[in-house]
Amino acid sequence: MASCPIYNVVVPYIGPVDNGFYPGRMVRIHGTIFPAANRFGINLQCGPNTVPRDDIALHISCRFPENTIVRNSLQNMNWGPEETFGHMPLARGQGFEIIVLCDPDHYKIAVNGQHFTEYIHRIPYQRVSHLTIDGDVTIAMISYEGSAAPGSGFMPGPPVAPGYVAPPIPHGSVPYPPMPNACPSGPYPPAPAPYSAPYAPGPYPPPAAGPYPPQPGYGYQQPYGQPYPAGSAFPPPPPGHNQTSHKSGGGILDKAQSAISSVLGPFHPSWR
Repeated sequence: MASCPIYNVVVPYIGPVDNGFYPGRMVRIHGTIFPAANRFGINLQCGPNTVPRDDIALHISCRFPENTIVRNSLQNMNWGPEETFGHMPLARGQGFEIIVLCDPDHYKIAVNGQHFTEYIHRIPYQRVSHLTIDGDVTIAMISYEGSAAPGSGFMPGPPVAPGYVAPPIPHGSVPYPPMPNACPSGPYPPAPAPYSAPYAPGPYPPPAAGPYPPQPGYGYQQPYGQPYPAGSAFPPPPPGHNQTSHKSGGGILDKAQSAISSVLGPFHPSWR
């Protein structure tokens, strides 16, 4: 089931995940990174609160000084082990698309049309109720798409424009608990028209800052735009979690193509 996209979102953003997150459901996020960006974060969160912060089922932290995308979870104000393997497919000053697709035992993450990685569930996906975004980024569109049928992939949602320019939005950020190569664009469905929806702020007021526990590798949380201290050791990932072998039999876009082909016939995406 696809819901109406949200356009030109205020950052920091907190909004409900309508109908919840479940296997076959995905969120698609389009935005633009600040030219001097330090970092930005996307969270699938178990509630709207930030002081103290509710549990985070999936934290995606794009860190440009470290040239990495960190994945983690927050439970009871404590961070788990970070996952940092994989290249950095984002670049400062560039537009991006990030897709997170829920599977029964993990999330699939795609960046700019390419399957990036998978993240094994540490918190049940049934608890996810809100999406939060903050940091050095503007967000042009958030769209929830997909089928509720397990194993059936997802059905295509509203098409998006392949050449949007997001309007400038004031810088905003939400501090997290202080924590222990640009990729070519992939195929996107053609859009009937560029983004033209009215400005749509999030349904919640901007979150306030508050005290947070330390993150692995960070004794304290630096503000956006400042350097970060060196990392430190942290416990290994959960048993049976192989960080170097997260390759699935087909990424998110493969599932999308199969689903679209089964309904509409052969799918010939246009490339940027």
